[in-house]
Amino acid sequence: MVVNNSEILLSKCAQFRDEEQFTDVPLKVGEDIFPAHRIVLAANSDYFYAMFTDGMKEASQEVIELKDESILSDILNIILDSIYTGTLQVNEENVFEVLAAADHLQVTTVVQQCCDFLLTKFVKLRFDFETYSRIWEIAHSHGLKGLKEATESEMAKKYKDVCESEEFLAHIGGDQLLSLLSRDDLNAPSETFIFQSVMRWIKHEKEERMSFAAKVIGAVRLALVNIRELIAELDTEEMQRDPEVHMHLYSSLLYSYLPLRRPEFAAEKTKARSSKPVLVAIQQQAEMHYFDAETKLWRPLPFMARLIEATECYCAEYVGGCPSYYEPVPAQVHFFNPRTNKWKLTEPTRNPHYRSSLLAVNEKLCVAGGSESVTQRCGSPVGSGASVEVYDEENNSWSIIRQNHIPPNDLNALEIEGKVYFMINNFPIDSGIRFSPAEVYPLPLNVFHEWENLGKIDQKAVLCYLPLNVDSLKAE
Repeated sequence: MVVNNSEILLSKCAQFRDEEQFTDVPLKVGEDIFPAHRIVLAANSDYFYAMFTDGMKEASQEVIELKDESILSDILNIILDSIYTGTLQVNEENVFEVLAAADHLQVTTVVQQCCDFLLTKFVKLRFDFETYSRIWEIAHSHGLKGLKEATESEMAKKYKDVCESEEFLAHIGGDQLLSLLSRDDLNAPSETFIFQSVMRWIKHEKEERMSFAAKVIGAVRLALVNIRELIAELDTEEMQRDPEVHMHLYSSLLYSYLPLRRPEFAAEKTKARSSKPVLVAIQQQAEMHYFDAETKLWRPLPFMARLIEATECYCAEYVGGCPSYYEPVPAQVHFFNPRTNKWKLTEPTRNPHYRSSLLAVNEKLCVAGGSESVTQRCGSPVGSGASVEVYDEENNSWSIIRQNHIPPNDLNALEIEGKVYFMINNFPIDSGIRFSPAEVYPLPLNVFHEWENLGKIDQKAVLCYLPLNVDSLKAE
């Protein structure tokens, strides 16, 4: 029989604390007294170890009063319970306060448990900007590098999808944005896209953020940004009043025409992000291609192997299929909820969907593309294009999104939440085109002209996004 002496000792210490036996160091917070054992506190907290061994005046006092604002009675009790039992009882409401107090008292085990809780509950399972900002600030101020890296990495992965949202623009602080912009793994289709997102952030609260504008603009790798875009945004009277912004534009223009003139600028501002989500076309018995978001052209991917023996390629995102007796029926969707760890079957869509596709927009599940009817034989969709529907998880219902801003075009364009998507080979592609919901008139056709090459790909090709370093591809 193996006896775990450490568990027995911990259990006994917890019992002695409950019965106030052998306690020799009362801790006071406000009017509340917490009996404890000097040796237990010193073993679990560098703060108390230093107090008891370095001759601090508190060590000789009959009652040690903890006056730091981060330490409240109920919070200290949670920390002491964890020290004595090994179990941390925190929830979404108190975890931030427990973390701050444990960090002040240098109880590393509790700090780590709080970090693990935040990573599981907020970062991995649920994502909102207010919570992200709060976690980042706490991790930054308390020097919790692991927690800061994990939360920032999660934001970097989502950057392309979230940087245009109202929540992002409102809640992400300047220091947080600056830290994100320094990362090589920032997920964005191009550096021009990143620059545009920075300008949107500045303009969202211009009066408060203009003082920080030069810093975040300077954190963008400006040599990789479309020079016309730089001129349009930075060559304004307001921007040019800032000497630093003026220098950013001047250096970018100089590099554009004389790239060897300033090697230090080139070294700093031409460093490519480690990878970007790039649209790739996979074709059987043919060379793979990727879509260059800057030039709007399909380019070959010579290093990817050809599918020589493949006779067909299929996309795995289709919704609906060949219904019984070829009668159109509404679609039903199963989706996995990581919060409950369960699959859920939605209510049927409002309209039928044949070979439509699933996509998520602003964390909402949508069905788009394809057709609403099937005739003749299975696999030969005929009829009007399917409606665009969005799922309301709270009410378990689907609603149709009216396509008020999309004129007739050859790219199967559709609008969702103020964003324009192209459905190429039944694959949803975010064009980056945005419009205000208040706009009444359809978008002009010339908005779509520069994207015409997107549709010039084999209709049998399967499209997907892969992380690639496009800048290195161009260099080759």
